[in-house]
Amino acid sequence: MKSFIEVSADSHFPIQNLPFGIFSIAEDKISSARVGVAIGDQILDLTVLSKLFEKHVPELATRKFLQAILSEDNPELRDNKELRNQAFVPQKLAKMHLPANIGHYTDFYASKEHATNCVVVSGTDILRPRGQRSPGKDQPPVFGPSTKLDIELEMDPTPFPYLQEEGKTAYDIHLEVKMKRSLLEITWNGKNEIDFGNGVKRLFVEDGDEVVLTGHCQGEGYKVGFGECSGKILPAISS
Repeated sequence: MKSFIEVSADSHFPIQNLPFGIFSIAEDKISSARVGVAIGDQILDLTVLSKLFEKHVPELATRKFLQAILSEDNPELRDNKELRNQAFVPQKLAKMHLPANIGHYTDFYASKEHATNCVVVSGTDILRPRGQRSPGKDQPPVFGPSTKLDIELEMDPTPFPYLQEEGKTAYDIHLEVKMKRSLLEITWNGKNEIDFGNGVKRLFVEDGDEVVLTGHCQGEGYKVGFGECSGKILPAISS
């Protein structure tokens, strides 16, 4: 299966993987948020194609329809230059929105504020959090910007032999990140520096750092992935 849209071999969004999302045009202030599907470095605006859909089409049927209309052998959209110009938006010109209200987040909660506003769109700047921390043994806690801001990108380790099953029972997911795993863990709580080999050493994430997390599975000549999850760390609010 191949699309008439040129898709890089490194793209996470070939025709085999068409993720739905909510977007608007970043520079267009009157642009409304609507549903789109990523393919390569483009977004297919489903609002433009809505007249081609039957009412109340199930998601699976919608995905099959999109794969069919994006196929290199289907001239309906491929050869309609006017419709193509209206239907495709470069991802670099789009502003992404949360597709749903985040109602629940599972963690070891300490309070209502423990995970407030914890889910944001990729590309959102992250303010360094402020909170209580211990300055040292036998000293009272102080309030201020976090000094041990870290990141995490984790998967379970390989099961012990007695837990392993024969055959293909799991996904082979490749994870990529600028700083792998939790810095709190990999630096042993800030005791061991990470040497990046270019004169830069780190214990924790610093202001101005931009972290990009990705994950994908490799197919035969294509990748199926999650795209990028990125965020830039900004200094904590002073007051």
